[in-house]
Amino acid sequence: MNFIPLVQSILEQNLDDTYFVVDLTQSPSPKGIKVKILLDGDHGVDIDYCATISRHIGAALDANPDITEAYVLEVSSPGVDAPLKLKRQYPQHIGRTLQLKLADQSTLEGELRQVSDEALQIVPKAPKKSKKAPDTAPSPEVVSVPFDNIKQATVLISF
Repeated sequence: MNFIPLVQSILEQNLDDTYFVVDLTQSPSPKGIKVKILLDGDHGVDIDYCATISRHIGAALDANPDITEAYVLEVSSPGVDAPLKLKRQYPQHIGRTLQLKLADQSTLEGELRQVSDEALQIVPKAPKKSKKAPDTAPSPEVVSVPFDNIKQATVLISF
């Protein structure tokens, strides 16, 4: 059975407007069909919200007489190391450092300053300075990176 359309419908009825689905997959597992939902929000998502959505979906699936197969339901956030998949994920990361893999196979690392429908505004990370060299390098300028040029974007977490 294809759970995806049914789960999408349940999500549409239960997700608050500030939350969204990043990914929804179905795959076989030893315990039945595994349905995996990755949620994010305009201000992040916490475990309590994932648990609430999981309970809503589980109850709706259990009440559906057409579902006769065993299933495993997993609802979580993408995680801090997961690449960003949707444009809607970027604004919450303004001020953080991103690593971009670009279409030409190059990489760009820098602070995310702004997000528009077409591009990101990034301040590239300055090269490491020599302790002996005077600090005469100009400040890096903001670079516009069109979404079409981004193959993968990952938030770099510093501790």
